[in-house]
Amino acid sequence: MAKAPDITTDILAQAVADCLKARRLELDWSATDVQEHGGPTYHTVLKTEAGKLPSLKVLERHVIALGLSLRDVLAAAVAPPGREPPLFSRDASEVARIFDQAGPSGQAALREMARVLDLAGRRRRLALTHATHRRAL
Repeated sequence: MAKAPDITTDILAQAVADCLKARRLELDWSATDVQEHGGPTYHTVLKTEAGKLPSLKVLERHVIALGLSLRDVLAAAVAPPGREPPLFSRDASEVARIFDQAGPSGQAALREMARVLDLAGRRRRLALTHATHRRAL
């Protein structure tokens, strides 16, 4: 008896495939370009973009060749439609990589830095909002 397809896995595989293809097109690369930048063969690139995911090791090579991390692609795959995932950039991916490699004290320091930076950003946005309201009156 044949095993029924797992619809959730199929949807996730297609979402990952769509993210990889979108990034490749954003870079204006062909499937061969991905291969030339250390990714899998162009045949595997095309199969992956069609929704047939390779092994995790091959998928990681594909993702890295595109200048991303596996975390980026998975975050993009599960992000709500129309909303850009938070880690879909090289800079954010690098910060996530450093965070993952840091020890507990380093991770605590990075969290505190993020909190302070977020607080400063909120204050700037609030000041801008108040200035806009004052001009409107």
